Amino acid sequence: YQHSLKKGIALKILKKEENDYYCLTEMGQKEITAYFEKQYYPTELNFLQNGRWIHVYWRRLVFVSQVLSEIRYKNQSYIPIEKEWSLQVWVKKWLKSKSESREELAEAFGIEWLQLARNQSKISAEIMIGFLTGHDYYGQTTMQLATAFLKEAVEVRIILLDGLSKLIHEVTEQPETFPIFFSIFTDLLETHGAVSQSVRQTQKNLMEGLDLIEIAKIRQLKLSTVSEHVIELSLIDKKFNVHSLIKEQPFLEVKQQLENQPMSSFSDIKEFFPEVPFYVYRLMQIERWREKNAN
Repeated sequence: YQHSLKKGIALKILKKEENDYYCLTEMGQKEITAYFEKQYYPTELNFLQNGRWIHVYWRRLVFVSQVLSEIRYKNQSYIPIEKEWSLQVWVKKWLKSKSESREELAEAFGIEWLQLARNQSKISAEIMIGFLTGHDYYGQTTMQLATAFLKEAVEVRIILLDGLSKLIHEVTEQPETFPIFFSIFTDLLETHGAVSQSVRQTQKNLMEGLDLIEIAKIRQLKLSTVSEHVIELSLIDKKFNVHSLIKEQPFLEVKQQLENQPMSSFSDIKEFFPEVPFYVYRLMQIERWREKNAN
């Protein structure tokens, strides 16, 4: 990671700001624009929100797909694609928790899969389905799919994760339409959270009315650590109240400065508002991003 940052700076596509904050240069922005004119551009990926568990969710979906496919064909003699004992135990418990018969569950699951696949882009649906294993059908590897679609392996993974992110969004927005997929999702969140326990504790402290300095003092943390928690929460939780955290700061003034000069770096902001800490600058960027994407 550090090597990539140094390489980006050497190529003059990245520049380093205060507090180890890196941003694209004008040349870097042009390079990205040119690159994605020919390559797949992900629009749904949000690893800050689901990066801790998206891979686990996919493994469970793939395994459940195989198990229910074999159930539909009444086949009990097959080799499970998952060798991990804990995942096999989870599938058994999950199946037992369902009120409908396994045959009904398998049919309903297939219907949900088809509807979700239809909502994907053509290449995303084909790659996603290409990974699945079912009765008398073995899913392909990343390299096999890369060869079939004339793409690099990393791009195939990005297309998969982007499509999966879209799928998760649809499932969580319409749980009554996709109850089986949603049940796998909610079951997962009981053991895998979007953020760490430390970040959740910071959120709890904020809801109790403590400010960042008080939280840092009580929990014996660096103020910069608590600030990072706040930034992470604001990125992940769209309902997180950014305004309440920066009510003592020149909110409107900084906002206006960023609206007038969107590419302003933290150093630029400090010239006009030397008292503004880095986390406020980041929160303002996030607030502008929220407003832009809400329209």
